[in-house]
Amino acid sequence: MGIARTVRTNSFVSVAVLMVSIAVSACSSGGGGVVAAPPALCAADLVCGAPSGTGGDEICVSGRVVEGADHSQGITSAVTGSIEVRIYEPVNFLADPTTLPFRRLTTANGFLDTCGRFTARFSVTPVTGDAPNGVIAITATDLVGTITPNYILGTSQYRVLANTNVTGARTFLVSNAQDQAWATDAGLSSGTFASAGTLAVRYHQGGSAGDAIPGVPVKGVVPKWNNVTDTSKDYFLSDSALTTLQTFSTLQNETGSNGISFLTLGSSINNAGAGTACIKLGGGAGTLTVIGPTLTGTTVGAIVFFNLEVSCL
Repeated sequence: MGIARTVRTNSFVSVAVLMVSIAVSACSSGGGGVVAAPPALCAADLVCGAPSGTGGDEICVSGRVVEGADHSQGITSAVTGSIEVRIYEPVNFLADPTTLPFRRLTTANGFLDTCGRFTARFSVTPVTGDAPNGVIAITATDLVGTITPNYILGTSQYRVLANTNVTGARTFLVSNAQDQAWATDAGLSSGTFASAGTLAVRYHQGGSAGDAIPGVPVKGVVPKWNNVTDTSKDYFLSDSALTTLQTFSTLQNETGSNGISFLTLGSSINNAGAGTACIKLGGGAGTLTVIGPTLTGTTVGAIVFFNLEVSCL
């Protein structure tokens, strides 16, 4: 199937690991469970080995866990020992979030290090592989068996292809307290974004494929789900920082500076999209075109983060 290669793929939301070992290294801690800037020891993601197996069908995913409320912030060693990264076949996961992942990555089994970086190998062989549908879901949450859970299911989606590793993956750690704070700030009438089943879409233009926060966020976007706009399910953030998800505005009806919308969609799998309006870089009205990928989904009990590439000209 051609020459084996490793490329960074754009985010789209388990994964079977063949014997893989990773280096465990310590990160220095910052306040509030995050680091102000990645220390040198933790700066680079772990390295994936080349695809292998028949036709390169055994591939590798590598990436890291970051804070759900600020995607520029990593997590500390004080947190990594109490969480796990789960990799799912997403069709089953989105239909039932209690579905077992095909990989669990923890500091105890060596697939998650104290910087929050992870790596795993798995098969993408159609029908019989771990990810036969060409997509994986990566989730960060409490360790199995935790008596009092501290985190929701914060999930990201990625396309997978034979002979092509997934590098630069990001999954988001969202505490129950943060989920409740978001719900209160947004004025949800009941429950939280996780309990409602929410798709958090980042509309972006350009950038390197696979970046956790790719390209430039696009302002002025009105989301669509299956080509339908439903303002009763849309919530928008007014933060000025491109990576921060802190403040919701009840007066806002389109994406702000960070290009993100929260859509409370319950459990559903279909196409994300947008209207034709947007605000161009530097200001001024533009025309928006969705580039994709668009197929994604949500499930009750989780917030699914999704990067959707668009053009605003």
